[in-house]
Amino acid sequence: LQQLQDSFAKVTGVASLITDLEGNPITRPSNFSEICSIVRTTKLGRENCKRSDKTLGDQAIKMMKPAYQKCLSCGFVDASAPIIVADKHIANWLIGQTNVMGVREKQIIKYADEIGADKTKIQKAYKKHPKMSLKQFAKILDLLWLFARELSDSGYNNLLLSRELKTRKKIQNRLLEMNQRFRDIYNSSPLAVILLDRNFIVRMWNVAAENIFGWKAEDVVGKKYPVVPPEKADEAQYHLESTLKGKPLTNIETYRMRKDGSTLDVSVSTATLNDPEGNYVGAVSIISDISEQVLVRKELKLYQSNLENLVTQRTDELEKANIRLEQEINKQKKAEQRVQQALLREKELSDMKS
Repeated sequence: LQQLQDSFAKVTGVASLITDLEGNPITRPSNFSEICSIVRTTKLGRENCKRSDKTLGDQAIKMMKPAYQKCLSCGFVDASAPIIVADKHIANWLIGQTNVMGVREKQIIKYADEIGADKTKIQKAYKKHPKMSLKQFAKILDLLWLFARELSDSGYNNLLLSRELKTRKKIQNRLLEMNQRFRDIYNSSPLAVILLDRNFIVRMWNVAAENIFGWKAEDVVGKKYPVVPPEKADEAQYHLESTLKGKPLTNIETYRMRKDGSTLDVSVSTATLNDPEGNYVGAVSIISDISEQVLVRKELKLYQSNLENLVTQRTDELEKANIRLEQEINKQKKAEQRVQQALLREKELSDMKS
């Protein structure tokens, strides 16, 4: 911005400055005349220049085009073009310090006295001050308006770009945050979570997978899925193909292989992995180690079998005891019957003798 202002002032021969809406300089002065530089060394002179710049800027924004007027400080001609970004007036581009209106030497010396400036220096500076016709100044003003509009358009485009960059930055930060949250959840999961592509190549391998199977992520990512025993290859291939057809698995019990070659009982669930167009490109395999549960089930089954055998054995023994008891009871009954019969005969004999 400073370079553009400096170049404009050098080519056109006018002084140039860009200020905010209150007349405060944003850039450094370009090609300022010696008279105006002396005026601005005094407090009153600076205040008058600032007031003149603000008044001229207000007039330009009301007209929505460049405006020029007699300077409220020295009396030279100044002009202002508004710089507008996104329909908002943000600054003014000022040019001038040209003696278009024919300000006389006596007027300048008198003004120097009013503001407390060095009259001798002002008088010498006046003799060297450039003169310009109003027609020539008007042409420069047209050029200024062209530059100001280009600057406004450039500023608006930069504003849009800045907003877009901020939006993208927010989205990027959000994605990074979500990605980090996903990785935290992914790596803190007690279940092995493994991402496979269509060719059984491992794409992701979490901490639980490392702990369950013994392979580190760097040993398996980008390589063939290592946990399927040879005799289970067809089964694993069927599981992957089924998942890629949109038929995920849920809690399928099977067994897989550790790095040391041992096997373990696992439960496998799967889900499809889609690309942005919705095509199936891989699968997410979620595996839990159920070795302990399987062992408990086997022990429980064995206990139940032993209990059933024991119950059967005790039932047989009880049935045999019942038979023996029934036989003893029958023997006792027969013995009692014989005794009763003997007593009856004895009584009959006794009655006959009587």
